[in-house]
Amino acid sequence: MRSCVPALLLLIGACTPTYPGDADGTFDVVGTLDQNTCGETALPAEDPLLFALELRSDGTGQAFWRRPATPVVSGTLVRGTYRFRFSSGVPVYDGDEASGTPGCALIQEERVTLSADAADLDAGEATDAGDADMDAGPSDRDASTGDADAGALSGIQGTDTIDLTVAPGFDCSPLLASAGGPFLQLPCGVSYSLSGSAREPF
Repeated sequence: MRSCVPALLLLIGACTPTYPGDADGTFDVVGTLDQNTCGETALPAEDPLLFALELRSDGTGQAFWRRPATPVVSGTLVRGTYRFRFSSGVPVYDGDEASGTPGCALIQEERVTLSADAADLDAGEATDAGDADMDAGPSDRDASTGDADAGALSGIQGTDTIDLTVAPGFDCSPLLASAGGPFLQLPCGVSYSLSGSAREPF
């Protein structure tokens, strides 16, 4: 999202992008492949998976995931744990109306969970929201959301899981290896263990 309309760019040049929330940290993330039950032919999985990531939060329990040149995605931040979910439909082939053969479409759902490295966690991270009567100074985590100070995180750890299922009303059995297709099974999935170290903002 940019802070001015495109027409103004002709007059004042490029605008500085603005993003929701405050930056909690920017990281170089390495993903190590744990499993791929779809099969390498059906779903080639990078190993290692490498990408840059900025985590943001707004102090109310809402978090934001930002990668270079991609849309910002919203999620949640509760007691120091960031959670994001991405879901999309994947059309594979159309059906045949004449024969009544259904087409094939898949649903891809990705779930990412990230937590700060242990060294970054506040001593009161595990405190329940009901214990919020203790004095939490301006540099402490919020007891109910676990929000971190902007830019305070030096590292993150987590998981990334991608699941593929057949969309309701479709038949994707020709994709299975038993029918000569590339998929070992459906539903199937890919999972990574993630580790991120702090880097300069992008």
